[in-house]
Amino acid sequence: GKEFLSNIDQENFAKKLVNSGKAKYVAVSLGVKGAFLACKEGLFYQSTPSVQVKSTIGAGDSMVAGLIYGINKGYKPKEILKMGVACGVATIMSEGTSLASIENIKKVQQLMSSWSLALIKLKENPSYIFNKSGILKTIIDGYHFISKM
Repeated sequence: GKEFLSNIDQENFAKKLVNSGKAKYVAVSLGVKGAFLACKEGLFYQSTPSVQVKSTIGAGDSMVAGLIYGINKGYKPKEILKMGVACGVATIMSEGTSLASIENIKKVQQLMSSWSLALIKLKENPSYIFNKSGILKTIIDGYHFISKM
């Protein structure tokens, strides 16, 4: 285990594990901000769509299950990560200790596929800006996410 790491430190540590051959994939949950996956192909980020949170119980385990599903199905890294995030988000849409349903996983995948996402490093505080084209710009911890709404 590691103490709290900054975003850059998380990325570097994940890449180090992959480059050393200790892991083929390293997934890091960023909570409400999404997750990233490190592998030999590079770093892939996936943000989470906004949904109504009913319970967070099992969300992390569901994300791992989705990642494993994607790996076992031979998905490309970006799709592996999308499946993991979709399963985690679908679980928080369920009451109590219920886990992700196929219906909710599909809903989340539709939400994620409708987003156009760009990641640009910035050194600004969190903010949200809508422009005339319906683009939501979100700046969180130095990362700039652009989502088409």
